Amino acid sequence: ELAACDSEWLKEVFGVTGYDLWKYANGFDNSQVMPDGYSYPIKSIGHGTTCSSDLVNRQEVWEVFLSLAQSVSKQLKENQLEATGVQIAVRDNRFVTKQFQKNTDFATQSATEIARTAIELFDKNYTWANDVRAVSIRAINLQQEGSCFQLDFLKDYAGHERQKKIDDAVLNIRNKFGNNAIFNCCLMTAEKIPTNNTEKILPRKMHK
Repeated sequence: ELAACDSEWLKEVFGVTGYDLWKYANGFDNSQVMPDGYSYPIKSIGHGTTCSSDLVNRQEVWEVFLSLAQSVSKQLKENQLEATGVQIAVRDNRFVTKQFQKNTDFATQSATEIARTAIELFDKNYTWANDVRAVSIRAINLQQEGSCFQLDFLKDYAGHERQKKIDDAVLNIRNKFGNNAIFNCCLMTAEKIPTNNTEKILPRKMHK
């Protein structure tokens, strides 16, 4: 049924991924043949969620970003990657989606720094003509952990290092005792974040 669908309709509904699915269903695949066990390089890591009800103020948006950033941070650490940019997508209650992105001050795995960059993007770009229904956050412009990164002497590098130590300690506690062992206080009352509707945004495979 997928192979028989109109490819343009699939592309309109699901974006580029819909067209890719149509090609694969019809056996059209001109990607390079790779050795067994080869893994495509990860280009981005993201998470998104549709909230249980509309987000009506900045605090509620911040809480969702902070929650999603925890998962993004964990995936970055597990893959030994750092983000030098953050992208957000915001869907309002009229199902209009807008995306924004910016570079980070530091190459980072920090959930707090990723969430702060996300809310900066939101504050600067979202006009709040309508309440928010869904958001996603994505770590982009990835590099290997420990790679060189151009520093700006006007930025708070000492603060960045302190935040890194805090986030590493939090992740170690969660890995040992579970995700609910420690979390941000503001998330205790964040009732609009679904516990079973957080979508891991998989990176698209990049073919050479």
